[in-house]
Amino acid sequence: MELGAQVSQEGGKPASDAHYGGILHRGWIDLETRIRPKAAIEILRGCLRGDETRSNTTPTC
Repeated sequence: MELGAQVSQEGGKPASDAHYGGILHRGWIDLETRIRPKAAIEILRGCLRGDETRSNTTPTC
């Protein structure tokens, strides 16, 4: 299941905009998953690491 679909199913709103680093990270996760399949929890942890990195590098207003 796609992450956006899972977020919607849980009642959340998927992100509609993306940071270039986030786009690259998602691409890397997709590539890595195809090369070296992982359990869903490991993929989720990788996504969370990417989100935390983005949160730490995005300036606040």
